Amino acid sequence: MSLFKELKRRNVFRVAIAYLVVGWLLVQVLGIATDSFEAPAWVMKLMITLLVIGFIPTVLFSWAFELTPEGLKKESDINRDDSQVAHTAKKLDILTLMALALVVGVLALDRFYPLKNASVAVAQQANGQTNTNTPSLQGIPLETTAAIQNNSIAVLPFSDLSQNGDQEYFSDGMAEEILN
Repeated sequence: MSLFKELKRRNVFRVAIAYLVVGWLLVQVLGIATDSFEAPAWVMKLMITLLVIGFIPTVLFSWAFELTPEGLKKESDINRDDSQVAHTAKKLDILTLMALALVVGVLALDRFYPLKNASVAVAQQANGQTNTNTPSLQGIPLETTAAIQNNSIAVLPFSDLSQNGDQEYFSDGMAEEILN
């Protein structure tokens, strides 16, 4: 029997695909959770690294063991006539399809219902404001700040660093020209 057929018979490919789909879904959910809990960036990096490292043992485990109604058994201890590989394959297919449906749901949710006030929250955070119920940001109506796109630029005022400190008009003019 060829290696490819044996990998297919032992459901190694199915386990690998299910692991990748469930791992990707887990990364997406963890991304949302780490943003919500303001976790440091290393948390997400650690989780992705653990998922990548766990892939190889999972594939090797699926090669050496088979899931039976009695539990996990070594592949060498099971008679090929009594093998439950087809039944396990169906379970893995269902798991993969359910995870793919969740992936599509997460993508659709992100695509069609994005966070509409994300730019307002960023602007408020930059201004040091924490109350999201404020009617305006520095005199700008809330409707306008909600329309701020990701491709916007903020120009901060320049400081007068001249020796005499009498060139403030120049730094103000530079900031105004860049704005315009």
